[in-house]
Amino acid sequence: MKKFEPWVRQAIARLDHANEVDCVGEYSDPLARSLIYEAGQRCAAEGLADLYSRALEFGGGAKEGIGFLAECIAAIEQEPLVLTLNEAAQKLNISPWTLREIVERSRDALQSKRPRGPTIQFAQSSRTAPIMFRPEWLQDFIERHTFDPSQPTQGKAKLESKAAPQTTTERPQIELAKGFDPKFQRRKKG
Repeated sequence: MKKFEPWVRQAIARLDHANEVDCVGEYSDPLARSLIYEAGQRCAAEGLADLYSRALEFGGGAKEGIGFLAECIAAIEQEPLVLTLNEAAQKLNISPWTLREIVERSRDALQSKRPRGPTIQFAQSSRTAPIMFRPEWLQDFIERHTFDPSQPTQGKAKLESKAAPQTTTERPQIELAKGFDPKFQRRKKG
């Protein structure tokens, strides 16, 4: 992203200058299409899939091209698309070591092992590559593993329903013959 933003600003300046000089659009429109194509390739490299797909379908002139490049800058200045382990831990307000343990638990869950505790979605291309997170994955993790203390949970409601006294005082009679092996039945002496 560090190299992409200056390039986009430079492309806007070039396109704006070409638009001022060429009022008919003979030079500025093809320049706009070529710059938008290159911007689309750079968007794909940065992970901006929606802008990349729009760049492939672009068919406008210089003014539309300037608008598209301005949208690229707005997308760059927004929240980053991927966060490192330390940045994600800071957003979740937990230590990086704790987040690393959650990632290990998640890795176990992916291998069909039974996890004991919360899991999180993450991306890592190899074992030695850095662990990356998307902001929406962090939001999903927060929604799954936090609760509102002011609202009653289902667990408490189940406990209350189990603790309710039974209204019948008689014990149900069990027929001894059903479900039991006859050789274990007590026989009446007599």
